[in-house]
Amino acid sequence: MSAVTLTPLVRRALLLMWVAVPTTGFFCLLRVVTSAGVPFLGLVFWQCVATGLVFVVILAVRRTPIPLRVPHVRYYATSALFGLLIPFLGMTLASPNIPVGILGLVFTIEPALTYLIALALLLERFHPKRFVGILIGIGGLALILLPQASLPSREMLPWVLVALSVPISWSVWSNLVAFDKPPEVDSAVAVCAMLILGAAMLVLPVLWLDQLWLFTGDNAGLWWTLPVFVVFNLCLWLACFETIRLEGPVFYSTWTFLGTPLAIAAGMIFFAEQHSWWIWTALTLLLGSLYLVNVTMVAARRDP
Repeated sequence: MSAVTLTPLVRRALLLMWVAVPTTGFFCLLRVVTSAGVPFLGLVFWQCVATGLVFVVILAVRRTPIPLRVPHVRYYATSALFGLLIPFLGMTLASPNIPVGILGLVFTIEPALTYLIALALLLERFHPKRFVGILIGIGGLALILLPQASLPSREMLPWVLVALSVPISWSVWSNLVAFDKPPEVDSAVAVCAMLILGAAMLVLPVLWLDQLWLFTGDNAGLWWTLPVFVVFNLCLWLACFETIRLEGPVFYSTWTFLGTPLAIAAGMIFFAEQHSWWIWTALTLLLGSLYLVNVTMVAARRDP
């Protein structure tokens, strides 16, 4: 029986779903645990440890070593810092203070930022439509940050700015992953090393700030969220590295095409969130930005 061959369009759609669906689930579960008072650093630390151990087992079964030469360690450290620590901390800090839909909406600026960095690294070529898309994306972001009536409360504004650290950091990470990838590193190796190094970076801050969650006290009943987070992380990080490897950082960043509407819908369904017309207008502009930033991708790849 012959293997099923996917068209490029179907393959790309499946890759984006592979990133967007677990990310949306991650947002929702993060809102539940952080709203219940689970220590944010402890939450990130245990996710790194638990998911990293799963990947250690996977690599042991595959008999795949983790290369530890200088370029490899630099690659793992970059991934841990910009792909894991900064975004996870930004999400975890912002999550209990802003709606899930707003959190997802902020990430829609990621493709424009990713394209700007890709231009600087010569991973992409300049195109006027993409540049216009960047300007539209900035306008959409301004509609979230500036009008008095855009957010349910102006007290949320600092937390929206904290949430912005996530797409900024992921834009840096995805480009560096594509630009500085050493040989002998497949996606499973990269994820495993990134998570282990991320956990090591967090040990001292977690202990110093007394943020180590020991699954006791009022939050003990939320222990079950850790294995669910592990599943989300397994799917998400493999999807991220594979999408960047196969299609590049700018295409990877368009997971927000699916992720943003999913996050807004999840917030409305599970958390009864409502949004002002400023937010809906911002969503329209940001989706327009997404389209313009990526509309020339296929044509650009066809050009010699």
